[in-house]
Amino acid sequence: MHMRRRGIALLLVSTFVVTVATTSASAVSHPMLKLFVAAGGRVNAGKGFTVTYNSSGVPSGTTVFLQHQVGTAHVWKSVAARRAPSGVIHAPGITIGKYLYRLFATVGKKPVSSAAVSLYSYGSVSLLTVCNALNNLGDVNNFGQSNAQCGSGTTQIGSGDYTYVASDTEYGDQYPTYGWFMKAPRSTCRSATLTFADNDQPNGTTYYVQMIQSKTGPESASTPPQTIGTFKPRLDGGSWILNISHTDSGGYTIVMNGHFSCYSISGI
Repeated sequence: MHMRRRGIALLLVSTFVVTVATTSASAVSHPMLKLFVAAGGRVNAGKGFTVTYNSSGVPSGTTVFLQHQVGTAHVWKSVAARRAPSGVIHAPGITIGKYLYRLFATVGKKPVSSAAVSLYSYGSVSLLTVCNALNNLGDVNNFGQSNAQCGSGTTQIGSGDYTYVASDTEYGDQYPTYGWFMKAPRSTCRSATLTFADNDQPNGTTYYVQMIQSKTGPESASTPPQTIGTFKPRLDGGSWILNISHTDSGGYTIVMNGHFSCYSISGI
């Protein structure tokens, strides 16, 4: 009889210990949120985008807010929400810039947030804007035998008019030798779409443009006399140099227009 009572007592103690251990393990668990952004955090300015997220320890039915940081005080502002512990959130479009995003929720009475993630919003920045920004740094080549300019003009190319926003008159640099037109010590741009032509009526020559970058190989394009060429280099986010050349041995003038896709309004 005494043995039976001792066994029952041991069973009750064991059950109590297991219950205490389970409750203790549950008490130390922490709710967590994790945010994922696609394409390296790159989005198009002014267009809505989506992010995905998941969580642990967040009950079903919890409202999860997507927030970004605003103002000089770095305040977190909610821009979208979803009532689920994981899934997809549709966010509104934003202007050109670099932003920090995070997730936020309240679990019980405890605020929970994810790690902040950088997001880059790319928009169109004109070649003229980039040229002026580089000119302010002394990185537009109007030294020695070069006369690069940032400014609008119109010239006849073939049978039509061509409006340009930058030009460079060079003496020498016969292809395959290049001379530099403008250079950027840094860049916030991912690509450029440029057009170029000669301004040497009536004796046009073939023109060449080349982009040299710090992290990738050179890209180049050419256009025959009295035609408008197109150049679409991919930019690696580092420094770059835009070079020009032509097939004649004398002086020449190249004219250009176009835009960059950047996450800053100056492109640098």
